[in-house]
Amino acid sequence: MRFSDNGCGISQELLPRLGEPFYTTKEMGTGLGLLVSNKIIKDHHGSINITSEINKGTSPYLFIFESLLVSFSLAR
Repeated sequence: MRFSDNGCGISQELLPRLGEPFYTTKEMGTGLGLLVSNKIIKDHHGSINITSEINKGTSPYLFIFESLLVSFSLAR
Protein backbone atom coordinates (compact mmCIF):
# COMPACT_ATOMS: atom_id res chain seq x y z
CA MET A 1 0.00 0.00 0.00
CA ARG A 2 1.28 3.48 -0.75
CA PHE A 3 0.07 6.81 0.53
CA SER A 4 1.42 10.07 -0.83
CA ASP A 5 1.13 13.74 -0.14
CA ASN A 6 2.38 16.80 -1.94
CA GLY A 7 3.51 18.66 1.16
CA CYS A 8 6.86 20.18 2.05
CA GLY A 9 8.63 16.79 2.29
CA ILE A 10 11.22 15.53 4.78
CA SER A 11 14.93 16.13 4.35
CA GLN A 12 17.21 13.15 3.74
CA GLU A 13 19.02 14.00 6.99
CA LEU A 14 15.82 13.58 9.04
CA LEU A 15 14.46 10.43 7.35
CA PRO A 16 16.63 8.02 9.40
CA ARG A 17 15.25 9.52 12.63
CA LEU A 18 11.62 8.78 11.78
CA GLY A 19 10.23 6.29 14.27
CA GLU A 20 12.87 7.14 16.87
CA PRO A 21 11.20 7.31 20.31
CA PHE A 22 10.11 10.84 21.23
CA TYR A 23 11.55 12.38 18.05
CA THR A 24 9.14 14.87 16.52
CA THR A 25 9.18 17.97 14.38
CA LYS A 26 5.67 18.96 15.45
CA GLU A 27 5.14 21.56 18.15
CA MET A 28 2.62 19.39 20.01
CA GLY A 29 3.88 15.99 18.83
CA THR A 30 4.83 13.12 21.14
CA GLY A 31 7.17 11.29 18.79
CA LEU A 32 5.34 8.03 19.40
CA GLY A 33 2.91 7.72 16.45
CA LEU A 34 5.24 6.25 13.88
CA LEU A 35 7.03 4.19 16.54
CA VAL A 36 3.77 2.50 17.55
CA SER A 37 2.59 2.12 13.95
CA ASN A 38 5.87 0.49 12.93
CA LYS A 39 5.65 -1.92 15.90
CA ILE A 40 2.14 -3.01 14.91
CA ILE A 41 3.16 -3.52 11.28
CA LYS A 42 6.26 -5.53 12.28
CA ASP A 43 4.20 -7.65 14.70
CA HIS A 44 2.18 -8.68 11.64
CA HIS A 45 5.31 -9.54 9.62
CA GLY A 46 5.13 -6.38 7.54
CA SER A 47 7.35 -3.39 6.99
CA ILE A 48 7.18 0.30 6.23
CA ASN A 49 9.46 2.27 3.95
CA ILE A 50 9.25 6.06 3.72
CA THR A 51 10.53 8.10 0.79
CA SER A 52 10.44 11.87 0.62
CA GLU A 53 11.64 14.81 -1.42
CA ILE A 54 11.77 18.41 -0.23
CA ASN A 55 9.00 20.52 -1.83
CA LYS A 56 7.51 17.43 -3.51
CA GLY A 57 6.04 15.35 -0.67
CA THR A 58 6.33 12.11 1.25
CA SER A 59 5.25 8.54 0.46
CA PRO A 60 5.12 5.80 3.10
CA TYR A 61 4.97 2.32 1.56
CA LEU A 62 3.33 -0.36 3.72
CA PHE A 63 4.21 -3.96 2.95
CA ILE A 64 1.84 -6.46 4.55
CA PHE A 65 2.10 -10.12 3.70
CA GLU A 66 -0.80 -11.73 1.89
CA SER A 67 -1.43 -14.22 4.71
CA LEU A 68 -2.30 -11.31 6.99
CA LEU A 69 -4.77 -9.95 4.48
CA VAL A 70 -6.41 -13.35 4.10
CA SER A 71 -6.73 -13.82 7.87
CA PHE A 72 -8.08 -10.29 8.23
CA SER A 73 -10.79 -10.84 5.63
CA LEU A 74 -11.75 -14.18 7.21
CA ALA A 75 -12.05 -12.61 10.64
CA ARG A 76 -14.74 -10.20 9.47
